[in-house]
Amino acid sequence: MDAINILVGGAQGARLPKGFERFNMFARIGEAFEQAKTTKELSLEEEDYLLLRGIVEENIPAKWGMRKEIKEAFEIFMNAKPLKN
Repeated sequence: MDAINILVGGAQGARLPKGFERFNMFARIGEAFEQAKTTKELSLEEEDYLLLRGIVEENIPAKWGMRKEIKEAFEIFMNAKPLKN
């Protein structure tokens, strides 16, 4: 999650959505990240996940692939499946 926060923080301003609806989206994402600190599981709404996935796809430094733990964490994130209710 820390690596995703770094990518979001460093993403180009034009790529990041703007407006109140998106403001609320990032508020939900922030809450999900806070909950994940306790539960050790990141649960996101599909729209929120797709936004983060796009940011990761466009901004992840290729050299991060050399660090096994980062590579594995991003593979888990990128291959996430929807939770069944």
